[in-house]
Amino acid sequence: MKYVDKLIEDKERYSIFITVNGDASDVVSPELAEKLQELGLTVDLSAKDNRGKSYAATLYNGHLLEESMSDTTVSYAGTLEKGLVYSTSSTGGENGNSVLSYDSEDYSMNQSGLNILVYDNEHNVGIDACVLHDGKKMERR
Repeated sequence: MKYVDKLIEDKERYSIFITVNGDASDVVSPELAEKLQELGLTVDLSAKDNRGKSYAATLYNGHLLEESMSDTTVSYAGTLEKGLVYSTSSTGGENGNSVLSYDSEDYSMNQSGLNILVYDNEHNVGIDACVLHDGKKMERR
């Protein structure tokens, strides 16, 4: 997918926040999972044994800061360099939920799928918020 390829290409410039709402295994193909691992993630989101699980990850300047998958809600919060305050939360399964926020504003699409928020660390601005419904269909905020 071209979108993820662009994130990989420029990952040293960005903070990338990723959460799952619902079920990632229905959204992420094995090919997309490989691309996400190239981005820096370690969990195989396409694996069927991960069906319905909560997932959240934070990447900063090309480095994985935190990542977790669980049967219960996964949440992270912190402050990055230059004072960027962020929080993420993921609830998988049928009653899924996603929160991707910085500076107290939620930018998550909060739709079923892989919710992504991209923040440009160089210019100190959010540059994209989207949700991947499957390996090819994407909606932007």
